[in-house]
Amino acid sequence: MTKPPRHALILIAILTLLVSACISENGSARQSPTQTSDTTPVSPTPTSGVGSTWVSPLDGMQMVFVPAGPFIMGLEDPAELSRSHAITLMPPQIVELPGFWIDKTEVTNAMYTRCVDAGICEEPFKPVLLPFEDYYENPAYGEHPVLAVSYDNAKAYCRWAKRHLPTEAEWEKAARGELGNLFPWGNQPPNCNLASYLLCNEGTLPVGSLPEGASPYGALDMAGNVWEWVEDWYEPEAYPTPFPVKGKVFTETLHVVRGGSSTNSEMPLGAGIRFIAWPIDEISVGFGFRCAREVEP
Repeated sequence: MTKPPRHALILIAILTLLVSACISENGSARQSPTQTSDTTPVSPTPTSGVGSTWVSPLDGMQMVFVPAGPFIMGLEDPAELSRSHAITLMPPQIVELPGFWIDKTEVTNAMYTRCVDAGICEEPFKPVLLPFEDYYENPAYGEHPVLAVSYDNAKAYCRWAKRHLPTEAEWEKAARGELGNLFPWGNQPPNCNLASYLLCNEGTLPVGSLPEGASPYGALDMAGNVWEWVEDWYEPEAYPTPFPVKGKVFTETLHVVRGGSSTNSEMPLGAGIRFIAWPIDEISVGFGFRCAREVEP
């Protein structure tokens, strides 16, 4: 058999060296930067921007990214709102927040069941006011938002899922964007393509059913469907500073819920509306929640 020409042998040697440069020092091929192990959850990164999403490996929740920066928080208090003992507003102010992730939708019955099965969360309260008695247990409502959840159980769920209840500031920025929209989708009044509220249906909708009502960061259902717990205690005088404040005790009895529910009229759906709530089961009929998490360093 004829030997290859010398120049061919040199070419083969050069190619061998080039291939060797792509192999790690221990002899194994270098992994592509985009490759990850199937068993290792991918964490959110600080370089993510608007439109980035991440799925929690614990409960399957998709999260959306809210970038760092200032936003307008608060609303002027119209006379018609000042008559309500349960609804309060604060003067608009500029608030600065670091970047964070927030659940794209409210936590569902199916997701919440995982926390109950893990022995961390208690089953939702079962008040007679619910339109259907088996709302939590019936698989037909598995993708509907969990409701009748107390503040403590909402907080326990988020802790179990390696997240936290959003602060008022986090919730409001995720709902309104930087410019202080009146509603998640902008300043247009609600309609049944934007939110699930009193004029549209007899109860909740499956989470994410109304994509036209998305916030500037892609969060859904932040107006209507169910009221959402935030982490802060209620502060009657002014928003606390600096932000964010988590679990700081002001009244020691009252918390805040946001976003309105499927049983509310148009007004409570406003993204700047604060509703006072006692953190106990008996009054949590229309209360659900979503979680948030910091950007990992």
